[in-house]
Amino acid sequence: MTLEKIFNNTTSITLEDIFQSILNEKVDALIKEFYDNNKVNSADSSKEEEVA
Repeated sequence: MTLEKIFNNTTSITLEDIFQSILNEKVDALIKEFYDNNKVNSADSSKEEEVA
């Protein structure tokens, strides 16, 4: 069995782009793991206070 890898030399994707994508996926996974989806932000900016 012969294994071949084909690389696209004309792509504009850099190694930095690949690392950034991996980092973003890891950050998203950590946020999803630790953020409580049932927790609601209780701040309400729609209330207007009267200024004297």
